[in-house]
Amino acid sequence: MMRMQTDPPTSGPAAVGRQITDGWWGRIGDIRRQIDELEFIRGLGDGSLPREAFLWYLRQDALYLHDYARILAAAGEVSPTPAEQEFWTHGAQSSVAMELELHKSWIPADAMAHLAPSPVTQAYLDQLADVAAGRDYGQIVAAVLPCYWIYADVGARLARLNRPGHRYGSWLDTYSDEEFAEQTRQAIGFAGAAAARSTEPGRHRMWQAFNEASWHELRFFAAPLELGVREG
Repeated sequence: MMRMQTDPPTSGPAAVGRQITDGWWGRIGDIRRQIDELEFIRGLGDGSLPREAFLWYLRQDALYLHDYARILAAAGEVSPTPAEQEFWTHGAQSSVAMELELHKSWIPADAMAHLAPSPVTQAYLDQLADVAAGRDYGQIVAAVLPCYWIYADVGARLARLNRPGHRYGSWLDTYSDEEFAEQTRQAIGFAGAAAARSTEPGRHRMWQAFNEASWHELRFFAAPLELGVREG
């Protein structure tokens, strides 16, 4: 399978950090494989995904992103450098807001009025909130990283499947956004730098946060067809 590639640093702390994050990425290989094999992902790519499942996903994603913005803001509040503070704060204020605007173009306002998070969405948000409550910068950025990295990785392949007349063509176009790809590279770099600065127990806690969030990504992508269509 093709994967999103970035140019790794060759020496210094950045290289140590990238070695750590590459190790995490390799260790979630089974989770990533399961995501690729999901009926939801395959159906989104070939256009066969039921529309109700797609809209259910968007509604839950909008709910998720509303709280995810708060976690990014929390990362900004405890960032060790101005560059990192600016990055995470911008992610909270601009990138997520733009994503929510995109969702609004697909979802009528009244459809969101009384919507509640599914158990899968709530479990993911609970993990992020628990990590953010600890105000440990490394753990927070490790927990938010899978949303960037897995989304960019899966999205890069989905974007290549787009074609004229594709049922979800306008949505797949969003996956080819180079700005988001660059933001993902920066997020990986900041997480790696935090891991390189941390102690061995600290890196282990970062790995646990990253791994758990990656598992929630799998469940989130699976949920539309496991829960959404059945619930209507």
